[in-house]
Amino acid sequence: MWQGFNILFDKKLTVKKMPKTRILVSSAHKRFGGIRALDGVSLEINEGDIYGLIGPNGSGKTTLINVISGVYQPDSGEVQVNGKKITGQSPYADCFHCLTRSFQIPKLWSKLSVLSNLMIAAMGKNATLNLSEAREKALQMLDRLHLGRLMNEPANTLSGGQLKLLEFGRALVHNSKVILLDEPFAGVFPNMQPMLIEIIQGRARTGTSFLIVSHVISRIAEVSDRLGVLNRGRLIAEGTPAEVFRDKSVIEAYLGGKGVA
Repeated sequence: MWQGFNILFDKKLTVKKMPKTRILVSSAHKRFGGIRALDGVSLEINEGDIYGLIGPNGSGKTTLINVISGVYQPDSGEVQVNGKKITGQSPYADCFHCLTRSFQIPKLWSKLSVLSNLMIAAMGKNATLNLSEAREKALQMLDRLHLGRLMNEPANTLSGGQLKLLEFGRALVHNSKVILLDEPFAGVFPNMQPMLIEIIQGRARTGTSFLIVSHVISRIAEVSDRLGVLNRGRLIAEGTPAEVFRDKSVIEAYLGGKGVA
């Protein structure tokens, strides 16, 4: 009888590591005059997750990114990033050092060179990085984005698609564990979009978590582990891409009554 117990206790116990919660939004509300931009949105994004956010224009997607990144403060509800409550904090507070974001319309230092834009971003949240190290990280990112030949050009000479690539590079050039991307595929040549997906998925495998807003349905479905769908400020569906695109409420609200092939 006791021999069986000995066998059980002799076995090495393996405890499965629980993923960290990177982003936790609890019942976030945000109004602009009479418009309910966010109407009780709650979601959770864990370590290494790639969470895609879709929805019609004006559904609240960018507002949610702005609330999570501290650009806007919610009227009610709470946001936590890496276990720290960030509601009410300035976007420059210490609790945001683990988070970076891109903007739908790139916000670059237009008169500085492409390389300088990336070097500043690399050093912005890493006080231990010296100029030589920042330059090396920036050059590596430019090489991955096929922008190396433009490194000495002022940012304001780039095309729209190149600006989006540079904005993407700025968000990913340092080691933030939470990255919010607003329309990263918009304006980028279709044959270059898989490269962005590869970079995102590579970072996710190291534990970085992503919240990605996109209207490019094929790409957001390809890259995302889970999708959330906003409509009129409410999260109306959540699940795998296959589950979401079968949801009747999504078909009616977002896809005009037609399913996605």
